[in-house]
Amino acid sequence: MMRRALLAMVSGLALCSGVGRAQSAPTLQELMKVVEKQSQQIAEQNRLIQELSARVQAVEAKATDTAVLTQGLSATADDLAAAKDDISTLNKKIEKRLGLSKHIEGLKVTGDLRLRQEFRSRERDLAEPDNADRDRLLARLRLGLLWNSPSEGWELGVGLATGGADGRSTNDAWGEDHAFETGDIRLDYAYASHTWKPGATPLALTFGQQRNPFVVTPLVWDDDLRPVGASLQYGEPLKNDYRGAFATAGAYQLYSGSAMGQPILEENGDVNLFAVQGGYRFTSKPMDSLVALGYRRVTANYDDTSTPADTSSPGLWHRDQTEDFDVVDLLVDNRVSAGPVELRPYGQVAYNLGAGGTKSQQTVVKGHNASSNPEDPADHALAWWLGLDATYGKLKLGYAYAYVGADAVFGPLRDNESGMSTGLTDTDVQGHKLGAAWSFTPNFSLALNAYLLERIEGGSGNVGGNDYDQGSTYQIETLYRF
Repeated sequence: MMRRALLAMVSGLALCSGVGRAQSAPTLQELMKVVEKQSQQIAEQNRLIQELSARVQAVEAKATDTAVLTQGLSATADDLAAAKDDISTLNKKIEKRLGLSKHIEGLKVTGDLRLRQEFRSRERDLAEPDNADRDRLLARLRLGLLWNSPSEGWELGVGLATGGADGRSTNDAWGEDHAFETGDIRLDYAYASHTWKPGATPLALTFGQQRNPFVVTPLVWDDDLRPVGASLQYGEPLKNDYRGAFATAGAYQLYSGSAMGQPILEENGDVNLFAVQGGYRFTSKPMDSLVALGYRRVTANYDDTSTPADTSSPGLWHRDQTEDFDVVDLLVDNRVSAGPVELRPYGQVAYNLGAGGTKSQQTVVKGHNASSNPEDPADHALAWWLGLDATYGKLKLGYAYAYVGADAVFGPLRDNESGMSTGLTDTDVQGHKLGAAWSFTPNFSLALNAYLLERIEGGSGNVGGNDYDQGSTYQIETLYRF
């Protein structure tokens, strides 16, 4: 190609030299420069042609990919439309079979089944043969039904659970009185909740017997308790993915007067709980933190001479308890990622501003002269709970330490497994909780728990009484959620 170009250039130059007599013939050096310049131009043209060819090929490839993508999206849209039709048909069948109203969007069923083997040991300071040790097999079944009406903003929840009348336990002990005896199923909760969403943060009003709406630890609330009354909540503090401010307020009835004594012979008043809590949940990598400040008032009913069945704290209903329980508390709950391990350090501290009267619930030592030197309830008005959980894959380990002053919190509300169920009292107790759990699947787990508790002061050896001074409970349990 280069030779042909060179010959053409030389011939052209020769013709030009013959025509233009006035011009002199070019030299060989000049001819070589012209040839070199033409070669460079030809090379640049070839480069441009190759570049344009590459661009055309790329455009054609993109056009092919776009066609394939368009075809895939069209197929996906068809699949989604078919799935929506199937879901709509299924919902109509469910509504027809269940008889749901048009404004109700389906029925959600949740629950869990837990089997537990429990061993308990109790001891007194006094040398007595009867330590009331216990070994029992427990079952717990909980079933929840949830209806939603998105068009009206309402949610209706109903739950059933095993157990007796005690709101702090949904356990059913096997073989207590009969061979292979059957258990009881009772109403666990029944509530209606309406939610407004004026902005990004929801506002909900709930009334009836409901799940606990407050962020708590076992220091002040038992996990099985379902408060009866009304709650107003801004935000969703119980959801781990919620971020921002929240506030909860509630009014609930603990006991009615007619259930506590003899209303025909005595004047019996109701015992109510009023509670508020506000806080904030925020994220700052690698830590997620929640801080909440709360206040709980339990109204006093010292005129009653009949004690409610689940009131096991010493002296809780005596006539000297003339003040309401006014408990303030501070809760901090953190989650920290440390490589493959997630740590959860948390804690709650509570103080009873209403710890007054002439008699503390603390059992004092023998020989104490209460008339000349009364035990001050304010000396036993502090309680706290500190814990640390660690999760690594399917393994979870936990440790917590509790200190619950005799007059610090309202005993019948706090976790009974770290109090009465272990064989001591709900308050005037301190000790350890240890736990380990392995999740075989996301919904099936095996756990080991241990509660090692003792009285804070006094004791049967000092006061000459029959109270238990130490209690230990060991549990092995399986849990399946559905």
